[in-house]
Amino acid sequence: MRPHDPELWNNFGAYEQQHGRIDQAITAFETALELDPENYDAARNFANVIWAARGDRSRAIELFDIALKNPDLAHRRETLAHRAGWAAFRDREIETARSLYAEALNGELLPNVAASWARMVIVFEPPESLATIEPVIDEILLTAPRHVTAISLKAMCMWWLHGNIEDAKLLVLNALDEFPEDQTLLSTSVHLSLAEGNLDLAESLLPRLEKVVGREDSEEISSYRAMLGICRGRSLSEVAALLNDLASHDNLNNLAILLWAQGRDAECADLVGRISTEPLGYQGRVELDILKRLIGGVKDYADLAGQLLDPTGLRALAAHPELSESRRHQLHLVLDVVSPA
Repeated sequence: MRPHDPELWNNFGAYEQQHGRIDQAITAFETALELDPENYDAARNFANVIWAARGDRSRAIELFDIALKNPDLAHRRETLAHRAGWAAFRDREIETARSLYAEALNGELLPNVAASWARMVIVFEPPESLATIEPVIDEILLTAPRHVTAISLKAMCMWWLHGNIEDAKLLVLNALDEFPEDQTLLSTSVHLSLAEGNLDLAESLLPRLEKVVGREDSEEISSYRAMLGICRGRSLSEVAALLNDLASHDNLNNLAILLWAQGRDAECADLVGRISTEPLGYQGRVELDILKRLIGGVKDYADLAGQLLDPTGLRALAAHPELSESRRHQLHLVLDVVSPA
């Protein structure tokens, strides 16, 4: 290796990050920037990894600002999309994210930019927005048929919009054969396997995802392990313990429903009050509404008909042996009306 070549250090950092060796990746990106403070690729890569792995928002923004000085317009647009993604998914600053994406999308289609925007729409926008992004995803795949984020998003559209979970899972698994260490594909494969009820496949994929993520205790891994635990009939208190120290909005919703399932209504209500003050995506808002109704013993959920909600967790919980019959009945009232079926 040429020790004074910043491009080699940047490429080495990307390789280490892809293989879950985060500390080595950070060192490599730092070295690349020390050798060339205007290495815009290294600055952007470093920003992404340090925000994801260390939660260092201020340093990441400084690095994004360096990357945005790149005179290449396409590179700047992609950097804006990266920054927008963090605004949406980490900070939940949705208006900021929309503004950044609007600027990033201004011009000819860039697959990475369009895919990043589509991912935000799936998570944070209402269901009627989903139909507008599927043609964009199809256009990305025409331009870049091996684009892993677009493949994962297409699979989610196949499931959520068309109810075709089997083909959605096959699409992602076929791509995973080509990109066996891609975190997005692995995560989507685990998600779809759990949703389909293929627990053995989900369990076999989790160690691979752990290796790529680089941490067994990450929120993503813990959330999937909790879901698998519910599906396997593991004690609800043990499953709740997996989520208890996780701070993300999605996991707080998951923890709240587990508290409700155990009859710990006061604790659930306190947590729901806390969640209510947080910025939530579309599905998070629907889940919060359902939680409030469950706590209140509401029996009529007809107005939720047509709402898109990932039913995987609720279905598993409704079948759990520890759940009381009255609470099982309440969950079935919800599951009877939400989509996808």
